[in-house]
Amino acid sequence: TMINSFMNDGSLPFWSWVSFLGNDFYSSKLFYFQDFFDIFFAFTKLPYTTIIMISTYLKFLIAGFSFFAYAKYNHFKNFTCYCGSLLFAFSAYNLQTMMHPFFGSYFVLLPLFFLAVDQFIVEKRKHFFIFMVFVLLISNFYLFYSTSLFTILYFIYRWYKQYGSFKDMMKNALKLIGFYIIGFLLSGIVVLPEVLSILGNSRIGERSSFLLYDSFIPYFNYISGLFTPTSILANRETALSSLYSYTSKNDSVLAVFIWSSSITTLLFTQLFTKKKRNMVNIVLLCIITFIALVPIFSSIMHGFSEPSFRWLANPSFLLIVIVLNIFDSLDTIDKKTLHLSFIILLILSFGTTPLLTYLQKVDFNLLKEEWYIPYLTIPTLILLYFAVLKKNKPFIATFLIAELCVVSYFSFYGNPPYSSLSKEDIERTSYLMGEKDQYNHFVLGINENNPREFYRSYIDPVNVYWNLS
Repeated sequence: TMINSFMNDGSLPFWSWVSFLGNDFYSSKLFYFQDFFDIFFAFTKLPYTTIIMISTYLKFLIAGFSFFAYAKYNHFKNFTCYCGSLLFAFSAYNLQTMMHPFFGSYFVLLPLFFLAVDQFIVEKRKHFFIFMVFVLLISNFYLFYSTSLFTILYFIYRWYKQYGSFKDMMKNALKLIGFYIIGFLLSGIVVLPEVLSILGNSRIGERSSFLLYDSFIPYFNYISGLFTPTSILANRETALSSLYSYTSKNDSVLAVFIWSSSITTLLFTQLFTKKKRNMVNIVLLCIITFIALVPIFSSIMHGFSEPSFRWLANPSFLLIVIVLNIFDSLDTIDKKTLHLSFIILLILSFGTTPLLTYLQKVDFNLLKEEWYIPYLTIPTLILLYFAVLKKNKPFIATFLIAELCVVSYFSFYGNPPYSSLSKEDIERTSYLMGEKDQYNHFVLGINENNPREFYRSYIDPVNVYWNLS
């Protein structure tokens, strides 16, 4: 809307450049909802619902190709690169970010950022890293904050993997920090107002500084997030959804989105076998788990706000990367561990929902219509187990794609908040206030604060959205 207004009458956003910088809209909007995919479509006449549809397809494609670029750079076999790209593009985290486009725009570029880190470690190339810092900062400062902290862990992991020691690591780490600062400064026109706004944000403080959750659910969900496709469970707004998400005292909803297919879960345990045991991998996973499960550290990863599992986007990516090393050499798989993993996963897949229902004292009658949803991936889990056992790559690819299709479908079309809305409902909310700018004029006149504060609209939403939003 701002771009179109500028093109039509030459006016800068909201009266003048000075007032534009002077109100809270700028920093708040860019801090949370900046989505540069929208900018390209702002010059078209397409309806916003169409823009969302097209950009969603683009984001899935970019997610796959960006991970493929990362995998190829790290010399994985072609089959592994293709499968890894699918795992990342249709992982639980990416599926749930598509419901919040500004998160999806960031997540799909994450492999390119870590590829840039790899290029610096291996070849001392810096320009791509500076560029990716700039891009991700203007894309979503909110998420890049946690990626910045996680990069410390990733750099240590990747350096040791490349050189087998920590010699010269600190010297090069300081250089990388310098290049990070350059990328930060390049994005300053966007980031500086965000930083100033965040420093004065009431969400920052010590209210989340506690060591234990008051419920077992976050701990249980962290583990179940490995083998449960949370994207089909945690956003349903039903009794089933409450089993797989936890609302803290500060009203922060915690759900774990680290699932990326049954094959990742099956092969994950290979990291602890004698053949594949790598202390760097194990220590890294332990550190990530510790940070996630101690609320005060999870709070730090969330910008010193409420504890959150949103920062698990980064470990979600790394988990796929670590497992690909096993996927790349199926001949070295420890079959005894694979058998045991399969049996345990099968038991957990069947038993998790009944156990959570019992422990949380949820009326089982409320789950009758959705009882089958947690079991959707069990058939493909079984098929993938036998395919891996036989090292049959065509079958692995077939069953993997089938599983990702099922999970993707039920993350959206099988989700009540989406499937319950008719086309007429969507059109009614899209064209709510009639002609262009009619809604803006309505909001301006409804409360004396509105002309001065564009970020906040003082209005009873029920009268506008008919309880649909």
